Amino acid sequence: MYYINYIAVIYYVDLIFKFRRIFARRNHFNSNHQTGIDSPRYKRQSRVMAVIDITELAGALAPRRALLGLDLGEKTIGVAVSDISLTIASPLELIKKSKFTLEAERLFKLMALREADGLVIGLPVNMDGTEGPPCQSCRAFARNILRLRDMPIAFWDERWSSSVMNRFLIEEADLTRAKRAEVIDRSAAAYILQGALDRIRNEGSKDAAGA
Repeated sequence: MYYINYIAVIYYVDLIFKFRRIFARRNHFNSNHQTGIDSPRYKRQSRVMAVIDITELAGALAPRRALLGLDLGEKTIGVAVSDISLTIASPLELIKKSKFTLEAERLFKLMALREADGLVIGLPVNMDGTEGPPCQSCRAFARNILRLRDMPIAFWDERWSSSVMNRFLIEEADLTRAKRAEVIDRSAAAYILQGALDRIRNEGSKDAAGA
């Protein structure tokens, strides 16, 4: 019974992301969309990269490069990847937490394989907007990554990502806690990254409308 429910959950989660992809594609192409090496979106900043605002992230990337999204958990790091148009986020991999150097090595390999140029890291802000030890840990992770490699990194408020996925799994599939945790780890990073991509796209639409 649990096996059947687990398969159903994977199906439902994939279905959610498929609908988001269809909606994102419909909104991506418009007459004001500016592309190419001369577009402000693709102008790489000459300064050394640091943690930047999410609205600056697209402009800090090289042309036709993707983003990875990270959900930093206690035992795993959920990884998601965008397409090169920065429109669609998809679950990619779970990295088991171990030594930071090993985690970074695997992360860099994934970036090379998926032609990713920057990171969106979920920031577990408290519900009242304050930051506790989990946020400090995420910020420390970003600083350590930047010590190893220069790249644009932005944080995204992840307060609702895991709770949304958890509520869906409880209501729709009635999975055990262990099964829910596994699916959440695989999907929360994509939920985080998709939220960031939507924000980037909305900011781009505002800029185009005001031009």
